[in-house]
Amino acid sequence: MKLPYKVGYSLTIFWFFLVTYGFVNFDSDNESNKVEYVLFSAFAGLILFPIYFIIIYVYYRLGKRTS
Repeated sequence: MKLPYKVGYSLTIFWFFLVTYGFVNFDSDNESNKVEYVLFSAFAGLILFPIYFIIIYVYYRLGKRTS
């Protein structure tokens, strides 16, 4: 497995635990701003991580083809 995949998997796992921790420890009375950050990071991760893995896959496919 290549290093960019390992980094991507590690970041994805960290992101998942961060979002899960944010949702579990959300207090609706006092921390209304916190849920905005948690929802934004959840949405951003759902968009950015697949794009990251697709870019890495295409990069290695094109690199293998030219070699």
